[in-house]
Amino acid sequence: MGDAGTILSSTDAGATWIAESSGTTANLLGVTGAFVKFAVGEGGVAVVWRGVTLQWVPFDTGVNADLYGVPMFASSGLAVGDDGTVVNSTDFGSTWSTLDVGTPAGLRACEYSQNNTQRMYMVGENGTVLKTTDGGISWYRQLTPTAETLLGVFFYLNDMHGYAVGENGTILTTDDGGGPPPVAAPFRTGDGSALRVTPLPVRGETARLEFTLARAGRGNIRVYDVRGALQETLRQGELAAGPHRLLWSPSLAPGTYFVRVVTESETRSARVVLIR
Repeated sequence: MGDAGTILSSTDAGATWIAESSGTTANLLGVTGAFVKFAVGEGGVAVVWRGVTLQWVPFDTGVNADLYGVPMFASSGLAVGDDGTVVNSTDFGSTWSTLDVGTPAGLRACEYSQNNTQRMYMVGENGTVLKTTDGGISWYRQLTPTAETLLGVFFYLNDMHGYAVGENGTILTTDDGGGPPPVAAPFRTGDGSALRVTPLPVRGETARLEFTLARAGRGNIRVYDVRGALQETLRQGELAAGPHRLLWSPSLAPGTYFVRVVTESETRSARVVLIR
């Protein structure tokens, strides 16, 4: 696949290639599949090839971000893209919904682990690697030794041994599945500067959030429950370098939550207990 909706196919191991009508003129950036095939690209375009109709059919993903990696398993497919965009289809591409994976970084690839649809990896800008072990309900940012943009990830050999590749000849490898997910706070990375929430526990009154960022950048401040489901977005957009202080008046039910500050290069996370 490529520019201007180009899709080529081969049935003789690549000896000859045939141009197919994709139904779009958008540049295509990712393709995958067998009996059902997906291609995605610029401006959130998605086209699906079905063996029943023997043709590519465009579908609306509901996003405008450029889309790249698009792994699929049975009727389900994912596409990842700019600004942390992730869209998901569970009906062969007919309808799409967005997923919040907790990062504003551009994502460039996503793959299932071998024979395990509950375990997936996403990679992208600033050395970003995200991992899920529960089929995408919650995602965890993993520590990597690079800030290069990662463009591909491969875990087909087994669930533990994988590779990620990226710009400027970057190649990463792991023999333990990228490491275990954190026990408490997903996406807990950064330079050690804490996110402080006071008072704790929060008894229904206004809480104060304090943290410091080393660098300015796009980001968000969000509240998640213990399953990793998004509950509130407190701020989104450009976050300046330096100290930050903001007030939060939670309207959530009593329970345990995680407040996360996520930028392109830093992440802060704090566990919060709400009581009445």
